[in-house]
Amino acid sequence: MNCFQWQTRVSDILDGTLIGSQLREAEEHLESCFHCNQKSRRYLQIRSLIANQPRSVLPIPIRKSPLYYIIPRIDHKTSRARWEKTPWYIRTSVEGMGITFIILFIIAMAPRIRNLYQKSIDQQLDLFATSDLRLDSSPEQENAAKIPLVRGKSSPPGSNAPENNAEDFQSEHDSETPEGKVGASEIWRFNLKTDSPHEVRTKIIQILTELHTPPQTPGLGGFEAPGGIQFDLILPQSSVLKLRVDLKRLTRPTPSASSEEAQNEPFTWYKNKSKKQLPPGKARVVIWLSQI
Repeated sequence: MNCFQWQTRVSDILDGTLIGSQLREAEEHLESCFHCNQKSRRYLQIRSLIANQPRSVLPIPIRKSPLYYIIPRIDHKTSRARWEKTPWYIRTSVEGMGITFIILFIIAMAPRIRNLYQKSIDQQLDLFATSDLRLDSSPEQENAAKIPLVRGKSSPPGSNAPENNAEDFQSEHDSETPEGKVGASEIWRFNLKTDSPHEVRTKIIQILTELHTPPQTPGLGGFEAPGGIQFDLILPQSSVLKLRVDLKRLTRPTPSASSEEAQNEPFTWYKNKSKKQLPPGKARVVIWLSQI
């Protein structure tokens, strides 16, 4: 008998059903094979340990019908947590106070979260104004029309879309004289409709240059956006009223222009308070050239 034949007969050997010549061959194989002898000893040791285990008697109902016996469920009431054992009026009070605190906390934090969001938006706008609108002008530039046009990434403000929460709204004036007063921290918005924004842009740069605007002023060249061109820059308060008059004269239709052409080149303006404090003596000017 070889190792494979002994392994197939080991169950019969342990059960005592192997007899005769086959049993003698198995015993002779164990005497000559060390590995099978070790396995046989382990099997006998396991059988001895199982045989010496204490026996527990099954209940009579399980012995009578082991397949149909229903095991009783565990009573969860006996294993309740301490919180569940607490009186109901204490649990209700504590849980109600907890829910009320969460609601009040959410209500109190909502304005702060909104302010943080608006602050992040303002910071992004500042980065856009200082980086994307920065001019790459050189000292050799003598003509204002040579100032490069920057491509903007933000959508242009519409002619009827003032800043949110705007205050001190002022309607259009028809006077050609620089009347009125420029207050502190004000945003002046000028909206011009034209069929040639690039030509008008050159004239606006010339007007700003005549107002002694430094060539290095961010936003002097304007940036191109879908639907037109926008200027967004900081100017002295003393230049705003003169700029308003020059822009209105710039968009005045010629005497030979038809009524339809005159309606396609209107000039509107308004001002409102800035949410952010501007430098002393400065005002923010936004000029939007809309493509007809």
